[in-house]
Amino acid sequence: MTTQAAPITKRFDLNVGKRCNERCSFCYYLREIESGDTRDLTTEQIKAVLRVGRSRGKTRVDLTGGEPTIRRDLPEIIRYAREIGYETCCIITNGLVTAQKAKLAALVDAGLNDILVSLHAWDAATHDALVRVPGAHSKVLQTIENAIALGLRPRVNHVVNSHNHRDVEHLVELLSPYRLGALNFIVFNPTRDAVRAEEGLTATYSEIARYLRPALERGARHFDAVNVRHMPFCFLKGHEPRVKTMWQLQYERAEWDWCLDIIHKRGLLFMYAAATAGAILMWRHPRLWRSPSRLHDALQFARIRNDRMQPPPCRSCRLRFICDGIPRSYAREVGWTELKPYIEGPTITDPAHFIPGSEREEPPRPDDRVRLPDTPTLWLGLHRRRTGLTGNTRHSRTASSRPPAG
Repeated sequence: MTTQAAPITKRFDLNVGKRCNERCSFCYYLREIESGDTRDLTTEQIKAVLRVGRSRGKTRVDLTGGEPTIRRDLPEIIRYAREIGYETCCIITNGLVTAQKAKLAALVDAGLNDILVSLHAWDAATHDALVRVPGAHSKVLQTIENAIALGLRPRVNHVVNSHNHRDVEHLVELLSPYRLGALNFIVFNPTRDAVRAEEGLTATYSEIARYLRPALERGARHFDAVNVRHMPFCFLKGHEPRVKTMWQLQYERAEWDWCLDIIHKRGLLFMYAAATAGAILMWRHPRLWRSPSRLHDALQFARIRNDRMQPPPCRSCRLRFICDGIPRSYAREVGWTELKPYIEGPTITDPAHFIPGSEREEPPRPDDRVRLPDTPTLWLGLHRRRTGLTGNTRHSRTASSRPPAG
């Protein structure tokens, strides 16, 4: 067996709220967005979470949502993040607001130096239908052009589903003239509220892989990184360095530390309880007892087992300890006869085994952790506190209690 230590990512995501100016068919939060119960954080809450991140050695932050660019206080948040020592401040955006170059320029002036844009089809008709906003496609492309003109290296997320999977190579062709830092193919993952998403979004892994292989080969010639997420390794044999399951996320420079994500949303008590449950579930997993990141591994195992499974074909696979299997809903709808386990070779237990060196996290530095004044402990998380840092801001409250909107 191969077991090796790898540094945990120094990046974390900060969900500033779930309000959004799109209504994507596959959105995890669609029901909450449509109901108005989006629980947006206030400016001060966001700054508090940023301080927590620095105290835990995080040097990069992704501001996400919902849609972060609809907040009027976004420049203030970005400026604060850079002031307290974040080397990278990124927004994950649908590109509607930032199609106005002046809007994006204001964020860059505040300290924004990374941007991840969502583009869900090579053609306007499919993209606009998926996000339910006419004209959205052209605005995404304009945002990419604006970002490059302002000195950023944009990255692109693309949710692969039954409406667009046959056109992924066309997407690569469309984006090939741009200087992208990465193109992420995110296979539609029916978890959380996405299980209630529009019916018919799921395509089989075998069908998706048929079109992804040439797209990956072509994309590797144009972009710094090309990744496939939420698909088992065995569907893309020969492309293992580009396949990223939930096990790989916490070891990638461009991905998030899920421990911190859970701390600020649910609190330290919930995180330790979930990690304990994960450790009990994976007590026979060889990595649990050898890894210096066993807390992260146990927590990730609990998350994986919550809505994913490894059916019988996986049990003999030599990658079974670094692959998260398939969603339980997929197993019910499609089954698992497609799975082709790896039989030859050693059993691999290091989740970072296939991650290219350029995409791995660098070792921690002594100055990564900074203890700032007024850094909350967050035993119960922002969304559970009753006073002070309360995360229950709803649109139905008075205008003065809402986070600022653009």
